[in-house]
Amino acid sequence: MSQKKYTKRSLDSIVKDGFSLTDRKGKLTDLSLISLRTGLRSYFATYSSMMNFLHLFEPNSTAPLDKADFAHALEYIENSTEAILHLQHFAELVCKDLLRDEHPILASDAANDSVILAKMLSNDALTDDEIDGLKSLEFSSALERLLKLHDSGQLKKNSAIFIKNNQAALKTLNQLRNRLLHRGRYILRYDALDEFIGGHVLSFIKEALKLPRYKDLKFIWKYPQLTCGIDPLDEIEAELRSPTYDLRKVALLKELGRAAYASPLYENLFGQFENMTLSQRAEASASTDEIDAYAVRDCPVCGVKALIMYASTEVDGEPEDETATLIYRHTYEVYCTCCTFSTNSYLNNPKDYGLSIDDLWFEIK
Repeated sequence: MSQKKYTKRSLDSIVKDGFSLTDRKGKLTDLSLISLRTGLRSYFATYSSMMNFLHLFEPNSTAPLDKADFAHALEYIENSTEAILHLQHFAELVCKDLLRDEHPILASDAANDSVILAKMLSNDALTDDEIDGLKSLEFSSALERLLKLHDSGQLKKNSAIFIKNNQAALKTLNQLRNRLLHRGRYILRYDALDEFIGGHVLSFIKEALKLPRYKDLKFIWKYPQLTCGIDPLDEIEAELRSPTYDLRKVALLKELGRAAYASPLYENLFGQFENMTLSQRAEASASTDEIDAYAVRDCPVCGVKALIMYASTEVDGEPEDETATLIYRHTYEVYCTCCTFSTNSYLNNPKDYGLSIDDLWFEIK
């Protein structure tokens, strides 16, 4: 039976073949939390894309700056760019929503169209063409308008105090976004991205998520709960709150968060049967028959017994020589075949960072 082919449509017809999130009358009413989810996932992934180059960013590193710059992989550039663009988009939509809560006209640039302006002031419904032609405020203008209204006491709901407290971070976030979009050349280095997002942007995000509109919507933006009980976002923000921080600890926390997002397991009851199948497949593929595989244990992220622990062996003499003497054997890398959690022994054991996860690196007796 042949499959019926589609008839190609005009460009106008294609563009009209969509839907508004507000018309669906669901809990997802705009893209703010989708952008937040995408931005956080991208930020968490910056460790996995730079796993073998962290030594270049240690405080005692003597590596030339150009060498460190060249070490930033294309995957890192992609992830860091996505993080900045999407977290800025989340911040922009938050600010516009706060303005819209006061009055719809505050979030738009309708002053140049007297008909639309009159309708909005009278709370009359706009036509589809009028809505399409309505120009939304740029983020910088929305932020400035929100701050002025707050400072003058004109905000009825007084919900912008956290915007005021985080205005420097928001302005910098917008500047970085503009440099990426308009020039397409500037990338924050690995350690600078940690300091900026962990030390400045996360505090704004946590305050924004306290707004009533985001209540009970964690399922849209947040990663599943980790089996080990650690919340990577909370831990990263706490670590970057102090004047000094541990680059490696933040790296481990980012990998925990990345793997939590990547986990294929379902959190709801309806997915429990599928979870059994997924877990069994992951456990079956986590075989110690692999070269250098030493053992398999429960993963601290997804909880499935699919975390392969790889071991390295050091001998006195040539490995192929029967007279070679074993000196030392130790674990050096882990990989979960379920959620893809992966790291190596360049990082310390989690307990060294105050994290309640069993040691990953140890000598094998």
